[in-house]
Amino acid sequence: MFVFSMGNTRTSIAILGSGAGTTAEALMDWAKEAGSCFEIVIVIATKKSAGILGIAESNGLKTKVVTFDSAGQFGSELSDILTAMKIELLVLSGFVRLLPTVVIDAMKGRVINSHPALLPKYGGKGMYGSRVHEAVIGAGEKQSGVTFHWVSSKYDEGTIIYQCEVDVDPEDTVETLENRVKQAERDHFPKVLEQIIPSL
Repeated sequence: MFVFSMGNTRTSIAILGSGAGTTAEALMDWAKEAGSCFEIVIVIATKKSAGILGIAESNGLKTKVVTFDSAGQFGSELSDILTAMKIELLVLSGFVRLLPTVVIDAMKGRVINSHPALLPKYGGKGMYGSRVHEAVIGAGEKQSGVTFHWVSSKYDEGTIIYQCEVDVDPEDTVETLENRVKQAERDHFPKVLEQIIPSL
C-alpha cells in the first residue's frame, strides 16, 4: 500500500537516461498532477539521439546532454550539474552503465533505478533490456517483474525499495514479456517516488 504525499513542497528531481524515454514520460505525466510531491527540474541524456530528449522537450522541460569520453569527465560533469541545480533525487531511466561513485557521493546516495526483473536474479553487468527477458524465459521462470532500488557502486546491488511481480505466460516471447514488464514499471515508478520522497 502506497501513501501519497500531498504537501506543498516538491522535491527536485533529475532524470538520467539513454533510451526512448517511455518510463520517464510516465514520471513527467505524474509530476504534472496536482498534489505530486516531486518536480522534474532537468532531463539529462548520454547521447544526442536519445528519444528521452524529445519527450522532455515536448513537456517543456530543461534538457542537457552529457556524453562519455576518453578523459573520464562524465561523472564530474554530471555531479557538477546536479549540485548546481540543487537536485534532491536522481532517477535513472534507461541508463545501463555503472554510475560513477562521484555522482552517488554528490547525491548522498539519493539515486534510484528500476530493473526489469526480480533482483537479485537476472541482474549485473550486461543484464538489461531484452537480455533480461530472454534469460527469464530461457530459465522457465513463472514470474518476473520490476525491482526499484537505490543505486550503489555495483550493478543492481543497491538496497531494494519495492518489487512488482509480473506473471510469465507459457506462450510469452521476449517482446510480449518485455512490454508487460515495461507497463508495470511505468505504472509503479511514480508511486514508488511518492512513497520514498517524504523520508528523504
